[in-house]
Amino acid sequence: MAAYKIAHISAEEVQKIQELEKELGVCALAMAPGLELAELSEEDLKKIRKLESEMGVNLVVYREC
Repeated sequence: MAAYKIAHISAEEVQKIQELEKELGVCALAMAPGLELAELSEEDLKKIRKLESEMGVNLVVYREC
């Protein structure tokens, strides 16, 4: 399954996004397609869920970095 990652953007593009954020009063993330989500066993999912619970975060796990 395809997934998105944080986009690599230029300083000019960052500025454009920041201007839009300020105008709209929001926070935006620039995402780009390109990674595959990992296929995990039930045992692996349990480990991930345990760590998510301990840390209070959600993890997105990709096949490779």
